[in-house]
Amino acid sequence: RDLGQPLLAEIRAVTADPDALCVVVMPEIISPHRWQRILHNQRALFIKRLLLFEERVVLTSVPYRLPQPGEPGPVAGEVIARDPVRSREALVTSAPVRAPGVAVERAARDRTMPDPRLSTDAIWRVFEGFASSMALLAATLVGLLVLRDHLSVETVALILLLPPLVAALSGRALALVMAAFGALLFNFFFLRPYYTLSIETGQGIAAFLVYAAVALLVAVVAGRLRETRAESDRRIRQEQALHDVAIDLLAGAGRDDVLRAHLQRIADALGVDAAATIDGTRVIVAGDATPVLLKVNLPSARYHAARFGEHGRIVIDGGLRLSRAQTQLIDTFARLLDAAPVPARATADR
Repeated sequence: RDLGQPLLAEIRAVTADPDALCVVVMPEIISPHRWQRILHNQRALFIKRLLLFEERVVLTSVPYRLPQPGEPGPVAGEVIARDPVRSREALVTSAPVRAPGVAVERAARDRTMPDPRLSTDAIWRVFEGFASSMALLAATLVGLLVLRDHLSVETVALILLLPPLVAALSGRALALVMAAFGALLFNFFFLRPYYTLSIETGQGIAAFLVYAAVALLVAVVAGRLRETRAESDRRIRQEQALHDVAIDLLAGAGRDDVLRAHLQRIADALGVDAAATIDGTRVIVAGDATPVLLKVNLPSARYHAARFGEHGRIVIDGGLRLSRAQTQLIDTFARLLDAAPVPARATADR
């Protein structure tokens, strides 16, 4: 079941030729529920890390979205074509906001993209995670109290690691809180003397310190794994957004239409505000951005600008500080726009 060495041997046999380029196409399952994603794509992450430093190797991830319950799945050999009506609707923007001397338009929002900013759903998910973690901790505590006289301290400590581990599914902060709660409850109910926070023996002190250290370590590691998974999901959304931009450009869409249809989606995928212009007289904004964003002082840790065409420019606002991945994606977006063919009418006007 070890794919590492056989895969590397096959790839290096191809890249041994200095003029050869090896493309690895890897399918990845996108499950409809968050809890199902823990069970899938672990091997894909391993392969990505394995091939990260291999020369002349291109890794292509192909997402396969599992259907929702009751939704028919794709049939083998079925060709799925883009709906031209929905494609045209995606290019329709809201009513433009006028500014003196500049025509301002707001980019179309993609309803399928999750909102990266704080929302009611996000607050509810945090509350739901906290409530379920506290309920699990309470149920575990009651069960352990009933069996306290029949269980060793080591067994109790091992069972009390379960609530922080489950809480890590909702975030590292909640896992750390549950680890602290678990340490206090372990001391109060299961270390003599009972129902106090004092510990009378050196063995009890050692047991408490070991439990606290292990619980915090479990919370941190599990939380980091969850954040890594979330980062992978964000990368998938960003790559899919760039893929859709390239498809529209290849289909002959103009730069104006592409910016109207995809600027908001790119901004949502990066968690930034954005403003773009093609000729300086028309501005397309996304998020909470205004045309003033195009006039900010650069370079800056908060802002980043990318140019395309003769006068085209995109500026993003990261709020505090932009990461390298965010600036690279905007640069790639600008290069795609730069490679887009200029309409014949615009060429004649020049």
